Amino acid sequence: MFYRKIFYLLSIIIIAASFAIIVSEAQTSEPTNTQINSINFVSSQNTPVYPGSKNAQLRIEVLFNVNASNAIGNLSSLPPGFSPSSNSGYSSAARDLYGNQVYFINASDVVYFEYYLNVNSDVSPGTYPIGFSLSYTINSTTRETDYFTIYVTVSQYPPLMVKVVSSQWNPAGYPGTQNTQLQITIENDGNSTINSAVASLSLPSGFVYTGGSIQIGTLQSNSRTTISFSGINIDKSLSPGNYTFSITLNALMSTQDGVGYDAQGTITFTVQVESIPSYYYELNLLSLKWGAASPQPVYENSRYVQLSATFLNTGQYPIFSVNGTANSEYFIPISNIDSYYGSISTGGTFTLSFYFDINSTSLSQLLSQNEVPVHFNVSYMINLGNNAYIVIFSNFTSFVGIENYVGVSNGTGVSLISSGWLSSYTVYPNTDNAIYTVQIANRLPFSINGINATLFLPSGFESNGCNYASAYYGTILQSYSSSTLQFKFNVGNIPPGIYNATLLVDYIANTGGPGSRLFNLFRVQLNITGESNTLEVVDSSFPLSSADTFSLGDQFRLTIRNLGYDSMNYPVLTVNLPPGITYSNTNTSVFSILPYTPSVSLPSQLTVQSLQAYYQQVLSSSQQSSTQQSGIQKGSTITFSFPLNINVNSTGIYTANATLSFVDAWGNIRNTSISFQIPVLGNIRYIDVKVFGSLDIRSRYTNMTVVICNYGSSPAYNVYVTLSPPSTITSGASSSLLLATPSVFYIKEIPPNSNVSFPVTFAFNPLGAQSFSGASTIINYGVAPLNIQISYEDPQGNSKSFTTSLALSIEPFIDIALTGGQAIYSSNDIKVTGTLINYGSSTAYRVEVVGSTGKQTSSYFVGDIDPSSQYAFRVDIPASQYVPIVNITISYYNAFNENINRTLQLSVINQQVNETSATTTTSTSEMPEEYIIALFIVAIFLLGAGYIIYRMYKTHQKDIEKRLPE
Repeated sequence: MFYRKIFYLLSIIIIAASFAIIVSEAQTSEPTNTQINSINFVSSQNTPVYPGSKNAQLRIEVLFNVNASNAIGNLSSLPPGFSPSSNSGYSSAARDLYGNQVYFINASDVVYFEYYLNVNSDVSPGTYPIGFSLSYTINSTTRETDYFTIYVTVSQYPPLMVKVVSSQWNPAGYPGTQNTQLQITIENDGNSTINSAVASLSLPSGFVYTGGSIQIGTLQSNSRTTISFSGINIDKSLSPGNYTFSITLNALMSTQDGVGYDAQGTITFTVQVESIPSYYYELNLLSLKWGAASPQPVYENSRYVQLSATFLNTGQYPIFSVNGTANSEYFIPISNIDSYYGSISTGGTFTLSFYFDINSTSLSQLLSQNEVPVHFNVSYMINLGNNAYIVIFSNFTSFVGIENYVGVSNGTGVSLISSGWLSSYTVYPNTDNAIYTVQIANRLPFSINGINATLFLPSGFESNGCNYASAYYGTILQSYSSSTLQFKFNVGNIPPGIYNATLLVDYIANTGGPGSRLFNLFRVQLNITGESNTLEVVDSSFPLSSADTFSLGDQFRLTIRNLGYDSMNYPVLTVNLPPGITYSNTNTSVFSILPYTPSVSLPSQLTVQSLQAYYQQVLSSSQQSSTQQSGIQKGSTITFSFPLNINVNSTGIYTANATLSFVDAWGNIRNTSISFQIPVLGNIRYIDVKVFGSLDIRSRYTNMTVVICNYGSSPAYNVYVTLSPPSTITSGASSSLLLATPSVFYIKEIPPNSNVSFPVTFAFNPLGAQSFSGASTIINYGVAPLNIQISYEDPQGNSKSFTTSLALSIEPFIDIALTGGQAIYSSNDIKVTGTLINYGSSTAYRVEVVGSTGKQTSSYFVGDIDPSSQYAFRVDIPASQYVPIVNITISYYNAFNENINRTLQLSVINQQVNETSATTTTSTSEMPEEYIIALFIVAIFLLGAGYIIYRMYKTHQKDIEKRLPE
């Protein structure tokens, strides 16, 4: 017993020591460590973290070099001013790169730990350390913790970044401009939002700003706003050029993650001061006269005479606050200053009045010229808009006449403004009562009357048998007014061209007292236009269809455009047709016709029938006189329509001549010749459709040939043939007994008296139905009408179509097909399976499937198979050995009780299964060297222990044997 106890104790010690060696080796061979892969500290908007950022994301990625589980990351210490957000804490579980929480981590895996921190606004920008501890479990038992120090950065607030996009004056910036406005468009060029800002303007020398700071509202990143500084005065002595301005902005900003802060910045920009445009100085002295309302004579000894100066504003802006002075060395001023305080718009005038005594001493040396110079200095303001204005100074020098006796000297008092035919009408040769107008203007500073004008005509023109025409104007024509004189005369048969005439104007000038008789001569031109190219044929065609040879009553349409005449009234067309073509109504080649205007509306659905009915209504109104064709203006069209008999032997283009007679704008009857073409392109009388081949459908597929024949004198173009077997709607679905392939056939051209053929295959549809009296019945045979629709274009491009029908006879037939058939040999038996489908139009009665290997035969009775139905079968054929081919015979009866057999062969698949012994595959795995050594030691120990136990057992047995009695 003592030895046994000793043995048990030594065994336990040896086994414990062996396992200690194994565990020690395992621990020292697999080191546990981790390392930080990356650290990312960003705001909630994925921007740098600023003082005051809330809910900033701290993400720590860790690389594990060992297998671990239940990893937890803790922030052991945070810098002052840092704290976890309300939705976060100091601890975080491990997550994979997809955001899923990870409980088991393999070696070389990268996981991350995520925290959300708040940074107080009093934290200074810089880099701060944070303690980070990582605890995890190894081998499901050992819990280890690694410690790290990480660093995060708090960034400076983004600076105020604003740029000037554009700057301009509103309305303008010129030297001397007062109360103008400067508009600046700025853009937030930074990433932060400007919540509000105060803008202050700094101006260079020569500019005065009377306003204050400008408040700016919210301006998002990359957004723009326009600020305006009103009340800027520009010194009039300032030279044009570019000047530098600056704007100081005191802004309340906010970062992308909502942190608010203050920022200040100054931006500079240049603004151009332009020269005052020349059109601002476009104030013209319109008239200068003695007196107020009407001119009065002034003599060299006159005193206290009124000089009236009228100015015209020809600029682009209204003017106001006008001040003017007048001076002349020949006058003694009494009151040479005057003002006008009203507003003068563009094109408006105003008058300044000055009072002088005539300086006869200085004037005496200029009496031979009768004109003295007067100098004016005028200042005025221009309203530029938006309460801005500019003061302009202008100088004028003009001359005013001084009379030395009653009356005026001869000079140009009347000017010719314009001349031409009345209402700008065109005048052609052989025009009677043409009216020529002359507009004259009184350019004198006093009125005129008793105007007697004479127009001396060139050769080929006459008025009442004379070579001149007269006009008289007895009304007073005020100063600076105009009047129109009219001369009526006849134009003879002269060549087109420009002819010169002389105009004499005889009138009385009201200069005071009895007045003065004056004369003026002018050269005017008389323009005579030729009548060539005054009419244009726009359309000459047969609108309904192309014309054929020897056709009668084809309606022809002729459209003419007026290119030259000012007005065409009551037109009549006289037509002279070529040989072989006559007017249907009179059967003559020469006839006259009136134009027409259709009074019927176009049908809503355009078909050949509706267009024919519409055109017949148009034709019925074409023979009526139409007053709507009166007054056809230049550029308008006129249409004539008339029926023609085409009695020519061949197609072609025939030319007809016509004369259009009408009353022109002067009231003269004119006859203008034109020619037009009559296209006889031939016609397609009809198209025949023929089908060659059997019209009986006795199988699933039937081939036929369709022949299209063109009977006519012209080709048929773009022919489309559509084959439409009748279809019915059964249970909401459309079905047809036959399907045509192809169903649409295109033919580019069919020559006259020619035919084109193409093959068509008709496929029988066993699921089709025919409808009788509105009800759908499953009848898969009988007579099926085939609709054939043909559309084509004639030589003029008119589209036509028609539909014809053919009858196809669908006879009952049976078409049994085997699908999915297979034969399998196994266990002395051949199993034949498959599915029978009836693709025919009639029921197959008493269907039976017979399978035979040559020696053995078996059958399977299927029964009746309706059209489009299918049945599965199975035939078991005894077979003592494998046979490669088996014969299958399908037997059935038709509607006439005739037996029909169909035999086919199937290959037999050998599926005899051989038993195979299962093999057991053992897999070995390599064992580490330390485990092998430990196992070897244990094996030696067990052998030694076994040997000791055996020796102890033998010794104990001998002791027992000795103790037994003999």
